[in-house]
Amino acid sequence: MAERRTSLWICVAASALVAPFIINPAVTIGAMLWARHESIKLHPTLAAINPPTISRAIADPIIGDPFALWMFVVGGAQAFAVYRLALAMGRTALVIGSPRYRALMSVLLCFMVLAMAAAVVGVVMLSQYTGSISDYYHQLGSYLMFTGDGVGILLCGILVWLDHNQRKGRETSATDVPLPYNFLFHTWFAAVVSAHYIVFGILFFAFDFLASFHNYFFRLSFAMVEVAVLAVSVIYLGGFVFSMYRHERYLLCRANRA
Repeated sequence: MAERRTSLWICVAASALVAPFIINPAVTIGAMLWARHESIKLHPTLAAINPPTISRAIADPIIGDPFALWMFVVGGAQAFAVYRLALAMGRTALVIGSPRYRALMSVLLCFMVLAMAAAVVGVVMLSQYTGSISDYYHQLGSYLMFTGDGVGILLCGILVWLDHNQRKGRETSATDVPLPYNFLFHTWFAAVVSAHYIVFGILFFAFDFLASFHNYFFRLSFAMVEVAVLAVSVIYLGGFVFSMYRHERYLLCRANRA
């Protein structure tokens, strides 16, 4: 009976540790879709001419104020998830290979964490300083979020790829800590996310030029690509939930046996 109770406690604790990996994408995607829906409902005439981006939707305080509260939840969940992921990568990706290889992986991990930390700061900043409050700080927050997520996810994909290749042909044992990632998903989907960011970057920096061909179609495309970029970014982080659950559960079981 005691063993069953301990096993249940470990499962609950591991689930709590990985819950932010689910909270982050669920709240982010839900909040984005809600913001666009409310903006179209409140301003149908304007939306028919100029489909709202997330930034323009939250400029209305009726939408922006609750959105800002939800982004505090998103920022906290993302910060905790990145923290746990960084620890897990440190336990696995930084303990094998030559000293030179481990040094390279340490640098990659540090830059990945810094980029993702910048994204957390950005998402909170852009939601608190909407365009109606401070266009400068809103734009700065947007740059931090998009650049941080784009660079962080790209570096994460490279880190996973390098670690996987380093482990090829290496014997594993029952004492090896479960890997916190899924190799196929976290390399190939990193490429998918990067492709979205490239398309979004082209649309963003060539906004005026492309809008001159067909203003409404371009603005609609831009708004849809913005939502897609943000969605695939948080889905990438959410993709760690199962592998991180195994990793966290293993650590809790090992601590319980000690």
